Amino acid sequence: MSPFDSDPVADRGRPLTREDVLGVRDVAELLGLPRSTVHDLARRGLLPARRVGRRWLFVRDRIEAALTPIDDADAWLPGPANADGRRQSRRSRS
Repeated sequence: MSPFDSDPVADRGRPLTREDVLGVRDVAELLGLPRSTVHDLARRGLLPARRVGRRWLFVRDRIEAALTPIDDADAWLPGPANADGRRQSRRSRS
């Protein structure tokens, strides 16, 4: 099951607040990454985000849910190689 399959926002049972919604700078600080990397990960769909105009917005619960598999040792195993020799991401496998 992918962290993108469940919806922690809907499961919360309360509306979003300003504290629940993060910008690129907040996510970069939270993850210890450069802002350019957060932009890239959001653009490629590797971080759950929504583009609103020119801004990327993130929901804190979804970022935390996306990071949960890091605790799973199996999450670090590489996926099978594609025909071109590149590895498939775990998210793109069926």
